[in-house]
Amino acid sequence: MDAASPSACPHCFGDLSATPCPHCGWRPGVDNPAPALALGTLLDGRHRIGRVLGHGGFGITYLAWDENLHLRLAIKEYLPRDCATRAPDGVSLAIYSGQAGEQFAYGLDRFLEEARALARFDQHPGIVTVKSFFRAHGTGYCVMDYVEGLTLKQYLERQPGGRIPVEQAWRLLQPVMDALRAVHQAGLLHRDLSPYNIYITGQGRVKLLDFGAARFAAGEHSRSLSIILKPGYAPEEQYRTRGKQGPWTDVYGLAATLYRAITGTVPPEALDRLDEDELVAPSQLGIVISSDQERVLLKALAVRAAARYPTMHGMQEAWGAVARAQEKPAASAPRPESPKPPPVSAAPASEPEGASPNRSGRFGLGGLLVIIAISVLALVGLSQIDETDDSPTPLRPVSPDLISGRYQPLGPDGAIIEDTTTNLQWMRCSQGQRWNGIACDGKAASLNWDDAMRQPQGLSFGGHADWRVPTRKELVTLVYCSSGQPKTWNDTGAQCTGDFERPTIDHVAFPDTTARWFWLWSSSTGALFSVNAWRVHFFDGHGGFYSKSADVRVRLVRGGQ
Repeated sequence: MDAASPSACPHCFGDLSATPCPHCGWRPGVDNPAPALALGTLLDGRHRIGRVLGHGGFGITYLAWDENLHLRLAIKEYLPRDCATRAPDGVSLAIYSGQAGEQFAYGLDRFLEEARALARFDQHPGIVTVKSFFRAHGTGYCVMDYVEGLTLKQYLERQPGGRIPVEQAWRLLQPVMDALRAVHQAGLLHRDLSPYNIYITGQGRVKLLDFGAARFAAGEHSRSLSIILKPGYAPEEQYRTRGKQGPWTDVYGLAATLYRAITGTVPPEALDRLDEDELVAPSQLGIVISSDQERVLLKALAVRAAARYPTMHGMQEAWGAVARAQEKPAASAPRPESPKPPPVSAAPASEPEGASPNRSGRFGLGGLLVIIAISVLALVGLSQIDETDDSPTPLRPVSPDLISGRYQPLGPDGAIIEDTTTNLQWMRCSQGQRWNGIACDGKAASLNWDDAMRQPQGLSFGGHADWRVPTRKELVTLVYCSSGQPKTWNDTGAQCTGDFERPTIDHVAFPDTTARWFWLWSSSTGALFSVNAWRVHFFDGHGGFYSKSADVRVRLVRGGQ
């Protein structure tokens, strides 16, 4: 396809030979969720906006079509949610007044300065290329290469046990560490390292993504801006206004990512570790790792910055010294080669907050079969975590008048939705929001798990004493494959795959469009550690445990059990 013609899908820019789109599942009438730009919006006279690739605290990333170069690109729009929102014209921004307006202006300048700085790394193999940037509609835009592949998060979830061997993980993260060293030398910090922001291309290259949370290392004003933290990956100094940050901040994020890659679990939140450090050494989890390697990893994960490696180079040198020492005793014998990462096929990517600009393509047949097989194994492992209150309910006859052939609105204004496949009744809005008959008004409340469970239901849930926080498996029944197929995550018994991999919540039944980025608490208790509780993320359909101290959204249900 040489141009985005009327026969091109406005969502993915593939040939629209049939509906739904055979490449991405888009259907006519479906648009990007608010506050994103509408499909087809033209920026800078040449960039046609397609689907949303990710939505984080600092902005929204889109797939775009360059009508001059005739190729797909990724465009990040600066839209800090604490300072601005979309204006009524659907294109420009409405900036909040007062201090928020000042922070928006300062942040916009930094956003464009960082784009300019990152453009200097266009030849660095470990950093996504920034092609251009510009101001328009009261904000700024950064234009980047669009690369097909998958995030490290997705890659790990497809491995048995959700983890990979230590040597493989270290080798896979080496390009990221090299990229960070170059970034640090330029006076920049990434400050948002996690498996979400590390990308593996279809050619097996590893790239560092999403500098949306990056700030120049110097400058008091930058610390006043909101920073979106990923619990478990952010060090304690990022939680403090006056916390001194530097390369050691990214050392912690990289080490936390390495820990997740080899153990299959996220480290406890840094603030929780200050009073009582419950970080479990990988060897105690049964991970094959030498004592010297573990010592390097745990030093990089030290709670206090002064106890960590001050630079990324220092961590690499320490690990290299361990590797050289381990090689000496076996110098006379051939050393078995460490297992190499399996080939990576391009796959649709799912995005949490702080999402990356690079996203999905289609699998080759061999890669697809491997991914499906591993995905089924991963799902079987997840299903082994049982909850006694989740026994299936009989299916009921489906009326053709139901929403998506499944959901029945209840009450005079339809503020309640009944799922006829499970007999569960759901609040159509999250806590803190009000149903206005067609959508949800207000800002969704965020509660940590203990507060959500501790407060009397009649008080915390607006007087609805018969409503409760759902279980994990009940939340998972709301997850659909992005193809819009009328099967739920639980019904299929397998993950969504191929062009339909990214799951989502049904936005006709639950028209609070921002819910696709919500991490919702489950009433199910924690797993492995007392600091964890179950939650479901509607964007990728993932059910797993998460830090109880994090603030996430709550959606209520009644019936079942």
